[in-house]
Amino acid sequence: MVLALLFGGARKGRADLIALNSAADTYITEHASLGGSDSNHAGDALLYSIRGTGSFMSFPLIRFDLTSLAGMIVTGPATLQLFTDTGFPQDSPRLESVHQVLINYNASTVTFNNFSPLGPGVHFDSDVGAALDTQSFVLNSANPARDITWIIPAAVLQQWIDDPASNNGLLMNNQITANAFDVTFNSVENSNSPILSFQTQAVPEPSTLAMLALGAIGLLAYLGGSGNELRSAADSGHPAGTTATATRL
Repeated sequence: MVLALLFGGARKGRADLIALNSAADTYITEHASLGGSDSNHAGDALLYSIRGTGSFMSFPLIRFDLTSLAGMIVTGPATLQLFTDTGFPQDSPRLESVHQVLINYNASTVTFNNFSPLGPGVHFDSDVGAALDTQSFVLNSANPARDITWIIPAAVLQQWIDDPASNNGLLMNNQITANAFDVTFNSVENSNSPILSFQTQAVPEPSTLAMLALGAIGLLAYLGGSGNELRSAADSGHPAGTTATATRL
């Protein structure tokens, strides 16, 4: 029984695959045709990601709710999956990076003008961190609408689980400065909405660790007692587990 507690009880917890749809998403824009710098897009079906030359900048903001995973350990990097179409076809590839948002905002009221405490727009390395991943892809008739995926480090998700207040989500950044390289992603209000996939494992419960410790102590005590018995048997000239009896003549 001691061995079963020590070795059987030390099995790793089951790893669970988690797939979350975005809890809230929107985009902020200065593009006049999309509503301008004071417009909010929390209920829109598409998330616009635009750089271009001129007053066109637009940045999707996507947040996932991990509060139900309190106490879990993220065991590997996550995959962010966004569905895009060929509404702005180009034969040249475009670059899209994903960043961790470092400031809090309200998806229902955020705009290009009020997103950052430093002023209109997005201030990189202050409002958002460095790029977590960058993907290059072509969108045209030969490369139709499809899911594009980015890798999100496990440490980012673990931080969100351990400190829910730090979870301000992700920002997408179109790095192509030429015009007509706009990218649109489906939002949570649309089909094929954003998905964050990753694996978690439960933290061992203190009771389990205590049982393992007791098992180890019991095993050591058992082995110690067997050793004493063996030594006593050797001193008496009888095998361990037998009793010496006197023989009368």
